[in-house]
Amino acid sequence: MDFSHDEFDDPALRSAIRRAAGKPSAPPRLRENVAALLASGRDVPVTRAPRSTDPARSRWSIPQITPKLVALAACVLIALGFAGYELYDFLGDMYPRFSQSPLTLPTEMTSSMIASHDALAKEGHQAGSTVDFASIRAKLTKEAGFAAFAGPIGDGWEFKDARVTSIDGKNAAQVMFVRNGEAASVFSMPVVVSACGAGAHICQTVDKHPLAATTEGNVMYAVAVTSTPNAAHPAASSDAEAILATVTQSVASATTAPAAAQH
Repeated sequence: MDFSHDEFDDPALRSAIRRAAGKPSAPPRLRENVAALLASGRDVPVTRAPRSTDPARSRWSIPQITPKLVALAACVLIALGFAGYELYDFLGDMYPRFSQSPLTLPTEMTSSMIASHDALAKEGHQAGSTVDFASIRAKLTKEAGFAAFAGPIGDGWEFKDARVTSIDGKNAAQVMFVRNGEAASVFSMPVVVSACGAGAHICQTVDKHPLAATTEGNVMYAVAVTSTPNAAHPAASSDAEAILATVTQSVASATTAPAAAQH
């Protein structure tokens, strides 16, 4: 379709456009200038505003570094570091930290425990069928100077002997049990002379001696197990763990019993 400029100069068309657009809102002088430019057919000059050279007005300008900005950045970094540590600690409780080395007892302590265990295991003394563990516990506690364990451990283990021995140069109570070619020693010693901190649990094997240890209050309890070559059941870490669980349960019951009796 072809349009000519004369069609837009039609007075009737202009009048209709004015009625539809309403009253002009531009100032009279502006309308006159625009009309003169359109009538002359010249291009309307377009001028661009000069680009600002002020860095503060630039959209991508780097903010000025002030002490307040530095303090804010430091706070953000500290918050991120704390959040990262909390996340690491949370995930560490859910998943094992394979890089963490297992806890072990000092060599001097394990050597003393093994030597004392082997020496008592070789002795021929065997207790009778009736054992007064209360009297044995009282005697060991008095001689050692702290609350010592003495009690049955079940699972076919029979009491053999009890004594106060020296573990790494310190007093320790030792109670030995035997079962079909196996021997198990339960040691009690103060936490201050042990490497097993409060709440820690240790399980290790030294010179074919499965060992397990934990703490209850201010006393560390450790178990050492061995077996003869012709034993029906070779000594294993599971034996030491099972005995230690029985010992800690017995100690916990003995601790709560006096408190319950007072009520």
